[in-house]
Amino acid sequence: MCLVLVLRWPLLSLFVGRLSPEAIGYASQITTITAFIILMQAFSFVSIIGVLRGGGDGKFAAIADVATMWLVALPLGFFAGHVWGLSVPIVYAFLKIDELLKAIVCLPRLVSGKWVRDVTIS
Repeated sequence: MCLVLVLRWPLLSLFVGRLSPEAIGYASQITTITAFIILMQAFSFVSIIGVLRGGGDGKFAAIADVATMWLVALPLGFFAGHVWGLSVPIVYAFLKIDELLKAIVCLPRLVSGKWVRDVTIS
């Protein structure tokens, strides 16, 4: 996260003169949003793909993955962009909100231990 924030302006300065100031502004805002989303993505990758699927709770993992994206993030992104007419970085944030929701949904499941299944062959 910190590395993305530190390298944001040096990398974007490579495109000054090639892109409009508005595009550079959007890229900076989207990079900032991405830096904070990375934390949630890392947690959801480890919890859903690593722990839940690896522990035998693939059904919950699939439901958490699919439901947060198709029932929340994509509809919010559509409405934010096409209905409410919000700016590009805000629409991007709505499209990535599923990562935060996955972390919120999966944390109680991880703590409860209900994900533990016997995946060995006897």
